[in-house]
Amino acid sequence: MNFNYRIKKIDVKFIYTLLFCILFFSCGPDTGLKYNWKDYIEKGGEMFGDFRYKEESETIRIIRYHGKGGMVIIPDKINEKPVTEIGQHAFQETKLIGIIIPNSVTSIDLYAFKNNKLANIIIPEKIASIGLEAFCNNQLTSIIIPDSITRLEINTFSYNKLTELIIPNSVTFIGSGVFFVNKLTNVTIPDSVKFIGGNAFVYNHLTSITIGESVNIGKEGYNPFAFGEGFEEVYNTGNKQAGIYTRPDTESSIWTRQ
Repeated sequence: MNFNYRIKKIDVKFIYTLLFCILFFSCGPDTGLKYNWKDYIEKGGEMFGDFRYKEESETIRIIRYHGKGGMVIIPDKINEKPVTEIGQHAFQETKLIGIIIPNSVTSIDLYAFKNNKLANIIIPEKIASIGLEAFCNNQLTSIIIPDSITRLEINTFSYNKLTELIIPNSVTFIGSGVFFVNKLTNVTIPDSVKFIGGNAFVYNHLTSITIGESVNIGKEGYNPFAFGEGFEEVYNTGNKQAGIYTRPDTESSIWTRQ
């Protein structure tokens, strides 16, 4: 009985690790994988300037950008109907250096802006969902996550240059690898967060973590911080107390609650 239970636990952890590695290698630059994402761009639609789109009842979904890149402004209306959705892969690898997303947009699908050179973005205040890897592999240095967001999906902001981050109280779920490979030195995690996925904050430069009470981190197989950094151990064994936790530098595994 105990033996079978142990095997089951190992299998689950192995499957999770395997899936996690596949997702990260697909997100990072220059992986050499044979997967052709262009096969998954939505087909059909009509053109409005450089934007291919589809009408969905009373709203518009942008399904692909065909311009030269650079600084791009997404229209807030097409055919007098509001643009509410950015489709999957819509702006992936389109040489963007800047993007203005109108406040009419409420949904950004998976991979939407992946593999560009975006340095700064303003996420619309009423955005309800952002898909996995939507902004993966850009050059973002700062973002403001609006309090309309409840979930941060897998790899959404991985491979960027973020230095600091405040996660709003609306967020309950932080997916695996959301901020993997950035330059975060401090982060604020509210007690609204019920789950943080594996490697969510790995490969950063964290020396200050502001965290709420009883945030669920360090569940077996889901280590959100780098192994050996020590934050999870301090937080979990300290009865998960809210506060500001600091360490003297990134080489130290000694965190102190202020």
